[in-house]
Amino acid sequence: MPAFARHGVQCPPIAVDMGGRDGQDAVAGRRVVDGRGLRAGFELQAFHCRVSVGRRDRAQGHCRDSTPAASAHAPVQCKRMRLFSNRCRDLSALALTSVEAPHYSPFNDKQVRLAEQFCWPAWAVQTRIDGACGGTSSRRQGQSEKRGMTRAGHGIGQARGPMHRTGDSAMHATLPAPAGSPPDAAPPQGGTATVAEQWATFLHDTRFGDLPADTVARAKSRLLDALATAVAARELPVPAVARRFVQANRGPATVIGYAGQLPAVDAAFVNATLVNGCTHDDFLAKSHPGAVAIPAAMALGEAHAMSGADLLTAIVLGYDIVARAYMGAPGMLPAFRGTGVAGAIGAAAAAGKMLALDAPRMVNALGCAAMFASGFGEGFRAGTMDVKLNVGWAARTGVSAAELAAAGATASPLAFEGESGYFRAFGRTADHAAEATRDLGRRFLIDDVVYKERPVCIFVQTPVHLALTLRARHRFDPAHIERVTLRAPWLTLTNPGYTNVAPYQTPLKARISARFTVAAALLGRPVDEYAYYENTADAEVLALSDRIELLDPATGQDGRVDLEVVCAGAAHAISGLEMDSLTPTTDKIVAKFRRLTAPHMPARQGDALLRMVLALEDVPDIGALTALLRPAE
Repeated sequence: MPAFARHGVQCPPIAVDMGGRDGQDAVAGRRVVDGRGLRAGFELQAFHCRVSVGRRDRAQGHCRDSTPAASAHAPVQCKRMRLFSNRCRDLSALALTSVEAPHYSPFNDKQVRLAEQFCWPAWAVQTRIDGACGGTSSRRQGQSEKRGMTRAGHGIGQARGPMHRTGDSAMHATLPAPAGSPPDAAPPQGGTATVAEQWATFLHDTRFGDLPADTVARAKSRLLDALATAVAARELPVPAVARRFVQANRGPATVIGYAGQLPAVDAAFVNATLVNGCTHDDFLAKSHPGAVAIPAAMALGEAHAMSGADLLTAIVLGYDIVARAYMGAPGMLPAFRGTGVAGAIGAAAAAGKMLALDAPRMVNALGCAAMFASGFGEGFRAGTMDVKLNVGWAARTGVSAAELAAAGATASPLAFEGESGYFRAFGRTADHAAEATRDLGRRFLIDDVVYKERPVCIFVQTPVHLALTLRARHRFDPAHIERVTLRAPWLTLTNPGYTNVAPYQTPLKARISARFTVAAALLGRPVDEYAYYENTADAEVLALSDRIELLDPATGQDGRVDLEVVCAGAAHAISGLEMDSLTPTTDKIVAKFRRLTAPHMPARQGDALLRMVLALEDVPDIGALTALLRPAE
């Protein structure tokens, strides 16, 4: 069975005529290949209709209700749906009875690879009542808050085997659940380990020797990338605020770029704002895991004289739990922010590993982190500091949760899938709890991370890359650019801040905006330099940004980004897969490290830091590493 069939792939919208008595009952939804391989059929949310939709269970051979009707009318008997090919090799092999799919076209080979890497899970279903998929323009903020999807790339070095989904992307419903929805899956009963217990056992039992060589290399890549972005952010306003907040405290943990040391919880907080400060840090599962897991692990690792191998192990495990905490509650978007919520859980995992918590205490650490997790993305629209400080707070939360557990704090073993737990609170359902433990310990999700080439939002990385490519080809005369259109997936289009328009009161508001960044790229501005985005009043960029139109996704848009520039009457178009250029190879990360650290760190010190990270498993005490992060004497 191909990867997309094993792990769940979502298809374009289709209309399903369920044969209502008056012939008028129809709903919109998406075909699905079920990731578990047990059921396949059609999943949707039915709004204002008098029918329910059934799925054929291949294991049991019967049809059962998937989602009842939203109205008070009794549902009619569900129609049986047939799977023409139980082992689909192409989505065109999937066919359902009573289905008309005027908008459906089978995936080509490139789209299948995209589906494998961008991870479209079976549960990622968003109903659009009108059944349409695009063609209209999103000129303003505040339009439909549907989410599309992002890509998970390979880590440093060459990955082995096929890519699998991490669940880091989905279309998320923004409407309330239909009335009369079935109760969520019951929590595990006696004898079955809870999500927190499974995670805790995994975290406690995993040793450095259990990690594949490629995964260790990726952990080094992630650490090197995080340290580079932190060094470059030393003078930025948000880390300065964080430092002032804790400046009276003293402890054993290093603050990157400074001579003073702080308690571990405070160092993790400040260092997280440094890693995330330049908007240049990595991305996985709708989160910035490096900005939370690495500061948490480093702070406690230094405080307890842990080894380089211990640090690398904690980084791998922290990334894994960040991703899984999101996968179990994908419905947290757009109401909550992945880094603040899922990131806090991953930070607790990394911190707990560095404290060598046993499994019961690790359960308590994870549960406390789930209780304290927080954050939403409105600050991206305003360009304010709160969304950056939230990253620091997630790292702080993780360290606090681990230290509380070490001190004897307790938390519910059902903190995640319980009736009043994390999954229901942030994701509105516990239906996806199994995703949080799928392949646990058999593959490490840090392998799927992507990095940022430029200090801008992850969702404008590809539009900027395409704009630079077009400019290099055609050398546009800015005065003759008539209009620009940009089309991207829903999750990109609706990400908070993506549609920001002038005035750009702060650099962050500009750095998140597709219009500002694409206009700057087309005009040849130094978009790779963080300092450029202080020029929020760049008159030429503002004028061109007003001529950039953001379009809704077209039918079959999937993970593609389309850019068209009309200049002097001629149209120039380019397309690319979202984040396709963001695979973090060794050469790319080393080059980025040198570029970002050179202005802020003596070359000899930077070289020593680079060599130590690349051989970190041989370092007996990471105090030697953190010493290189303080100013040279």
